[in-house]
Amino acid sequence: DLTLSSANSPVALFPFIESGATVRNLNLANVNITGTGSLIFLGTLAGENRGTISNVHILSGTVAGGSQTGVVAGGLVAKNEGLIENSSSAANVSVGANSIVGGFAGLNGGTILLSTSSGAVTATSESYLGGFAGVNLGTIQSSTALASVSGTGNHDIIGGFVGANFGSIDGSSSAGTASGSTNSAVGGFAGANARFINFPAGSIPGSSFPVGTITNSTATGAASA
Repeated sequence: DLTLSSANSPVALFPFIESGATVRNLNLANVNITGTGSLIFLGTLAGENRGTISNVHILSGTVAGGSQTGVVAGGLVAKNEGLIENSSSAANVSVGANSIVGGFAGLNGGTILLSTSSGAVTATSESYLGGFAGVNLGTIQSSTALASVSGTGNHDIIGGFVGANFGSIDGSSSAGTASGSTNSAVGGFAGANARFINFPAGSIPGSSFPVGTITNSTATGAASA
């Protein structure tokens, strides 16, 4: 069992995994990660990963920001800037408004390979929600999101796999239901596949979106708003 609760960011077993460090071969069950303050990073294993995570599995539990706003939360890590491979999270993840939330990683700016998320994801208004990652700025390959994603407020960006993709996603899939409320963008795989000004267009190998490409990826869950 692992229970952590704090108003100070990050809230995780390892607040930071630095470049050059490796965490491997670890199973965690019955986790309860709670953020009691706004503008906070929440993740079971790490708040921010800049190193390597390999063969780490979150078997059950919750990562919860309650009604706090401005939260970045993920079942395994809040933010990834390093490498994660062969890992999974079954933790349910929930946050308040103006947040970024994913079943596996809230925000990915690194590389994630061969990984799976199966915990439900929920948030309220003005948030990015993804079954696997809330926002992807990096690379995700050969990964799967299995659970439902639900935005209960207004103006959310919701995807069965990723809320908003600005990076590259290849050979991945989503199977859970994605649903949203008023004036939300909802997609079975991606809520938005987009680009910033002066930032490369997103690409998701295996499908196609108005901006960027999606290839070798599938979505089998229903999407509704």
